[in-house]
Amino acid sequence: MDEAAPITPRTLLWRGTRCLRNDSPALRPCGLRRLCRLFGIDLAARQRETGLVLSIFAGLAPQHGLDRDLAPLAVLAHTLVELGDGTPDAGEIVLTHPLKRLDDAGNRLLAMVLTLLTAGKGRTDKVEPLLTAMGCPHDDPRRRTAVILAAIVQVARFALRFDPLEIRLPGEPPVLFLIRVRTPLRLRKQLVIHAPLWECLFGKSSLEWFWTFDADTDAPLPAPLPPSGQLFSSHFSAYLQKQARALHELARSDSALDEEPIHDARVILRSLLSVFGSLKPYLRKDWLASVEPDLRTARKLLGGVRDTDVLLGHIRDYALRPASADAVESAAASSQAPEGAAPLFRPVDLPAGLRSLYAALQEERAGALSRAAAHYASDAYRDLLHKLDDNAASQTCRPVLDRRGRARPMLLADIMAAGVDQATRNLLAHDRWTHGYLIPEDLLHNMRIAFKQLRYLMAFFGSQGGKNGERLIRLCRRCQESLGQMHDNAVAAATALRHLQRMPEARQHTEDADGLEEYARWCEDEMHRHAMAFLTEWTESGRDELCRLARKLSPSAGDPLPLLRPDD
Repeated sequence: MDEAAPITPRTLLWRGTRCLRNDSPALRPCGLRRLCRLFGIDLAARQRETGLVLSIFAGLAPQHGLDRDLAPLAVLAHTLVELGDGTPDAGEIVLTHPLKRLDDAGNRLLAMVLTLLTAGKGRTDKVEPLLTAMGCPHDDPRRRTAVILAAIVQVARFALRFDPLEIRLPGEPPVLFLIRVRTPLRLRKQLVIHAPLWECLFGKSSLEWFWTFDADTDAPLPAPLPPSGQLFSSHFSAYLQKQARALHELARSDSALDEEPIHDARVILRSLLSVFGSLKPYLRKDWLASVEPDLRTARKLLGGVRDTDVLLGHIRDYALRPASADAVESAAASSQAPEGAAPLFRPVDLPAGLRSLYAALQEERAGALSRAAAHYASDAYRDLLHKLDDNAASQTCRPVLDRRGRARPMLLADIMAAGVDQATRNLLAHDRWTHGYLIPEDLLHNMRIAFKQLRYLMAFFGSQGGKNGERLIRLCRRCQESLGQMHDNAVAAATALRHLQRMPEARQHTEDADGLEEYARWCEDEMHRHAMAFLTEWTESGRDELCRLARKLSPSAGDPLPLLRPDD
């Protein structure tokens, strides 16, 4: 598989995304069966549909000059069309998990077909850059081949939904061969808006969809409410008041603008936003709209201070890193202390380029600190704390309806089970990508956020989760911290390279540039080390422990969630 020129031996740019090479000893090429098992595709069901795909290919391929040898590729595209499942598109998955039955050119063509089918979403302007980034220029004949194969797969998928013999207008041949397909991106729209055909098959009324409730003639007696401690609404109100008081205390303290209090306040704001996102179906939209923008503003202002503190800390760690054996011997011969071995950090000892970066970060931190101090003293921040502290269940929580349209109490245990189940599914969807030859850095960053969200969610439920909830919080914290080190090093490397690009061109070839590039390479190596350490622990025990704890905390996993109105 063709790859872009590497940034370092362990990371590379691929389709504009920085990826890490997977050095796991358990890594092996993917067969079709293993790839389908990883991403939850029913291979047996797809194999039963092979005959239809081949028949449509035989009918359409000669009209467009396709080679008959491409029929197996059309079958593979039909089998893997659901590979992306709404996350990074299926074409990317094929490029990171190449099929061992195909050569490089075959995997590239299959990835292009799947990209057309999954990432296009009816927009040619979105697909064109993706195909070009895959190494297929606009005038490449493979682009036309990919378009026709994608159209054939779309026709097959449509035919599987209905009986092709019935999809015809009176006196006309079957619609599958009526439609002139120029690009696969327009095919679905043409089939859906073909009004005469739609009315002939389904009738006009099928275009309308109604949500109805069975009305009761007599109002039912209200069900007895459970104890207040088990109600989601009362628990949520108590949680908001607790977090608001903690923010009040941090803002009033004499050390409010020190590093740790700022970090603590940022964690509280971040946990509030994370919990709101996880519980969004159960919270009122108008209340969320009045609170979330202020929370995001406060988090951004406090986060600027914390982010620069992390970057400054990385430079200190780099300067105080253990010296290599060669450096120690050289320093001993010259009767000087090896560079970086001093017990105390002094910015003047840094290379010129790194020293200028350190000074720029200190200046940026001072500006972020002044903005944070002004926000602490602003009326907007006090109003935000007042909104969090002074709340009522009727203002924050939405009623959940049963199938008859009646409001029912929201039990904390039910919502915890649904939340843990959904968060676990999100994490396992990210886990599928860790089995490929390349692992996008963005994926591991999103996986870190998913661990953080699950940890904050379990902290919100508190004692409701019991000992299993505490174990799950510890697991999420451990994984989040490991991936957090990886992400911090990635940001530090990108910051150093960005600072290098801003330097005058005459200085980019001096020792200043060498110091920044060496620091960026060290950050890249540290990023890779932390990523591989996480993947090793995750593969050996973390994934199984997550699934085991989730099954204990979510006994109703897979059951239908409480019904909400369709327009909500």
